[in-house]
Amino acid sequence: MVTAKLAERYRILALSPLYCDEELCVPAKEGISLFRDAGHLSIEGAHWIGSRLTKPQLEAVTNYPAK
Repeated sequence: MVTAKLAERYRILALSPLYCDEELCVPAKEGISLFRDAGHLSIEGAHWIGSRLTKPQLEAVTNYPAK
């Protein structure tokens, strides 16, 4: 699986729990379009998701030792 191979080299932070539940992933939250296309966040969506990341999530990706 590609994701498993990437995880060996990079930290991967799953963002989908912020906009998906057990049944549905929605393209907009609170009147904000999260995506500009099928694979990319919109600028507003990136701000919306970024503002909801927890401190441990942020530390997991920013304190990762560089190789």
